[in-house]
Amino acid sequence: MKFRFALILRLLALMVSIGLCACDTLKKVTPSLPKLPDLTSVKRLLPGHLDQVDAQDPNIAFDPRAPLQPGHTLRLLVREDLRSARELWSGISVIQQDGTLDLGKGGTPKIGGLTLDRAVTVIGSSFRVAGRTSSPVLVHVISVENQPLLAVAGDLAAGHTVYLPFSDELTPSQAVAYAGGRRAGSTSRALYLATPKDERYYRDLRAADLSAKLQAGAILELAAHL
Repeated sequence: MKFRFALILRLLALMVSIGLCACDTLKKVTPSLPKLPDLTSVKRLLPGHLDQVDAQDPNIAFDPRAPLQPGHTLRLLVREDLRSARELWSGISVIQQDGTLDLGKGGTPKIGGLTLDRAVTVIGSSFRVAGRTSSPVLVHVISVENQPLLAVAGDLAAGHTVYLPFSDELTPSQAVAYAGGRRAGSTSRALYLATPKDERYYRDLRAADLSAKLQAGAILELAAHL
């Protein structure tokens, strides 16, 4: 009887030992799972667009108030400032190391180191110098580095065109306020809204708030004498 009991204990010990070995073997052959990718640095993109010329086009931080740098990629639409609104150039281009921007037949204006409002003036002049038009030119800056933008120009206290980050919730009144408002003492109220497709006149900001549809690349121009 004692012999049979001892045999049973040995068999139980053997079964436990085999089970532990099996668990250890499973641990060794189970591959370690790869870590999840870090998505904290993924950039917010303009829906439906990617401001990237090619795989070598770098992602560079952009501030509408700061000077443009080599590597900044601009999405533009350039057209005549006339009723015909004839398009002169549309697309994306990256600022080269020498500060130039390739605009095809519109020339290669040097805009690196300039603020966006000054760069737009240089771009417009480039199209006239290149013989693409003798008419006034409108440059719609749709986005820079995937940041959609809106321009507020004309009768501003700032004294120059102000570029703002664009969002669908932005109203004309808000845009003008963010740009610093009209110049001190101004009694003008009217404004124009120029989009890449057309231009509209509004007698005041309230009228614009009620019916104007802002979009990336639009230009709100505050009339100085109306």
